[in-house]
Amino acid sequence: MRKVRYKTARYRTGVILVILVCTMLCGCGEKKAIYDAALGEKESGLKGSLSVPNVVSYTFDGNGDNTISLNTENIIVPETDSMKTVYYEEVTVDNAYKQQIAEHIFEKDKGIYVYDGSSMSEDMLAEMEAYYQKCIDIAMQQNDTNALSMYNDMFAEIIEKKASAKELEAAGNYDVDVYIGYINGRLFLLDFTLQNGGFELKRYAEELNAEMLSVENVTYAIAHTQYGEGVEQDLVQTNDLNVATLGKEEMVAQAEDFLKRIGITDAEVVETAASEWLCYDLVLGQNEPKTVYDGYYITFADTVDGYSPYIGYFDFVESLNESGERKEGLTTQTYEVNINDNGIIGVVCHDNYRRTGKVEDTKLLAWDDMLTVANDNIKNYYSNKKISGNITFNYVELSYYMEKLKDGSYALKPVWVFLSLDDMLITYHSDVYPNELLIIDAENGTPIDIK
Repeated sequence: MRKVRYKTARYRTGVILVILVCTMLCGCGEKKAIYDAALGEKESGLKGSLSVPNVVSYTFDGNGDNTISLNTENIIVPETDSMKTVYYEEVTVDNAYKQQIAEHIFEKDKGIYVYDGSSMSEDMLAEMEAYYQKCIDIAMQQNDTNALSMYNDMFAEIIEKKASAKELEAAGNYDVDVYIGYINGRLFLLDFTLQNGGFELKRYAEELNAEMLSVENVTYAIAHTQYGEGVEQDLVQTNDLNVATLGKEEMVAQAEDFLKRIGITDAEVVETAASEWLCYDLVLGQNEPKTVYDGYYITFADTVDGYSPYIGYFDFVESLNESGERKEGLTTQTYEVNINDNGIIGVVCHDNYRRTGKVEDTKLLAWDDMLTVANDNIKNYYSNKKISGNITFNYVELSYYMEKLKDGSYALKPVWVFLSLDDMLITYHSDVYPNELLIIDAENGTPIDIK
């Protein structure tokens, strides 16, 4: 089964971008690369100029008791004649950066405040009061005495807090990492402590997500990343199951405007999907949730001439998790916006690098030359990495990857991505969880060490 990622505090979903129905080749590869039959007429673009085969079986030299091989008929090459290297510099998340982001997101005239973990102003508590009153009404309709008792207690607690509410601390010089403020009159939390860098924007309090959805009698809603397939997902994508009235194109435009306001100008859409929510009418979780599609989850990434970098997670890549403890990791920065008719619901923005303006043309190694150089370096690359068995790479893609250079700068550069996948039905471009991942510099054929 394809590994699926679930998140509650963060929002993430996938999208059907391309379906590659693939069949793994059987048998062991010889040392010499064995290709498919002659290509015949020379193919156009990089596939032709680099002499990239359609099928390959190849075993790399000398890796002790473990065999590392390439055995696939899935070699994906962008339809272009050339690729570039684009240079970046690291974003400094200092007070000025946090202020710039916060003041372009929140309504300044309504105040931007330091988040201390629990405090809310009287106006903020009034929103929670209305929420719990709604919960009480639903519990009464359902004649659920247990839920009614719980909600009455929570309502009373909010009333008590309102009576003693104090003025919140203003953001000031932005020397902390979490803030609360208003967007279109609704309270949101802005958090600069993401594991992979950047920031997260979400509704505050979390219970108030339900107020953002166009569905009745819901007291709690969770953004869900269970992906649909086939007819159902097609219907969702064409808005037949989506309760939002605004179209996908309009919501994409709104999401793009949001990113531009905070200074992210080089990103393009790489995926869109209907936002899927698990909706409950009781916080107690005694009832089965109903699935509601409301709005769109839009993923952006820095692209080069319209081609996006490889986007995937290495949570389950054994050689990158030597400690034995799973390490969450993302191969490139992405900007994810969850949006519906009511506006922004959530944002996960891995804003780690910005372009310097420097761009260079590249000269890529031909396929055979790349494999020859890679073969000379694979043994050394894996010599200090934990692998428990043979590795067979069954998917290859010529793409882009953000590498940290020796001088401390960064470059989005052409690479060959080798993946070992359990499930060869790749329906989601940016949600691939390989068992093994190898990234090879397409200009010099050497493996890139993923930090």
